[in-house]
Order: sequence, then structure tokens, then C-alpha cells
Amino acid sequence: MLLWGGQDVHPALYARPNIASYCIDVISDRDKTEAGLIEQAIRKNIPIIGVCRGSQLSCVAAGGTLIQHVDGHTAHHTIVDKDGVTHLVTSTHHQLMYPWDVPHEVLAWAHPSLSKEYIGVTQEEMLKVPLHGELYMEPEVVWFPQIRALAVQPHPEDMETTSSFHSWLRKRVHDYILS
Repeated sequence: MLLWGGQDVHPALYARPNIASYCIDVISDRDKTEAGLIEQAIRKNIPIIGVCRGSQLSCVAAGGTLIQHVDGHTAHHTIVDKDGVTHLVTSTHHQLMYPWDVPHEVLAWAHPSLSKEYIGVTQEEMLKVPLHGELYMEPEVVWFPQIRALAVQPHPEDMETTSSFHSWLRKRVHDYILS
């Protein structure tokens, strides 16, 4: 199953008050539909690839939450993968996956960290976020094994297919989804 980008995931889907998302007061039809589809995929053991909003919805479906607002994640920036390789990506978002309370594997993160604001999580919750130096780890690609979801915050469709990120992502899809 492939879940694509779009508007914010409503905080009600992860049992939070709406304090900083760009959602209206009610859960959208898209949120309801995609949440239902992801539930079916999980029940049928169908692997999931979530891009941008889809990555955030995958995090929520795995039992994680979202930071409702971060700054600095606009246009092009660099990420580093777990092998230490840096990739230039296109990624524009203001919500951020918070996978720290559920089984997950962070495969890549913003490097350097970009945000100075983390709205929608408590100070206590931020203590669970790993640090890189004095900055918080900001996950960009996460594997959620219990629901077989590869959550990809960057937009590969907006990058050259010859980019290092495309090659790296194809390998992750092969290793985590297709094998």
C-alpha cells in the first residue's frame, strides 16, 4: 500500500488536542478513509510505504504520535542515513514523526537538525528523543516493523532519479518491503 502526501494528519487520530496542526476541528474524510485503509493493510499483512503525510499516518498507525509543529523543514535539506551517508532531499513539512514510544528503526534523520520549535509534545516526551550533540534527532525515514511500514518524510518524486537518496531508498524498499 502506498500513502502519499497532503494536508496534516488530524491530532484526534493520535489522541491529542489540536494545538498546532493546520486541521479544522473535525477529522477529514481523507483521514478517515486512509486510517481505515491502513488498518486493513495491517490486518492483511500488506506492507506500507508512506511518503510525507503518509509517513506521518504510518507513524500514527504504529501507535506513535506526531509533533504538531516544527520549523525549518522547508524545501531542500540534508539527511544522514544510519550508515553515516549524507543525502540531499526535498522535504517540506511542519509535522514530525514521534516514534519514540513504539517499536521502530530510524533509518535516516535531518542533519543537521533543523527545528527550533517542537509544539504538540511535552517536555517530558522530548526527553525521550535522542540527541546529536546538543540537537534533537529529527527522523526523516523510519521503519515500523510491527505494521511493516516504511515511513519516508522526503518527497522522492520531487528529486532526480539519479540522486543518492533514490538509490538508497530503492535499496530500503527492497530490503524492508520486498524481501
